[in-house]
Amino acid sequence: MIEFDEDGAPWREIGLDQNEAIMVAGPSIHDYGFWLDTNMRYADFKGEPVAGEYFEKLWAESGVVAP
Repeated sequence: MIEFDEDGAPWREIGLDQNEAIMVAGPSIHDYGFWLDTNMRYADFKGEPVAGEYFEKLWAESGVVAP
C-alpha cells in the first residue's frame, strides 16, 4: 500500500504478505522504502484505494516512526 502526498508523490508505504501480515513499512531510519525511491506519481499506479483509517491502523501496528 502506498500513501501519496498532496502533489501525488509516494509518501509512505506498507508491504504485506499473502496473509496480510506487515513485512515492510517505510520510510524508516533503516529503510527509505521502495516506491519512495522512484519518480512515479499517483497516476502511474494501478490498484484499489484503501481507507485512510486502515492505512493508519497498519502504520501504527508496524511500529515505524518516519524520519
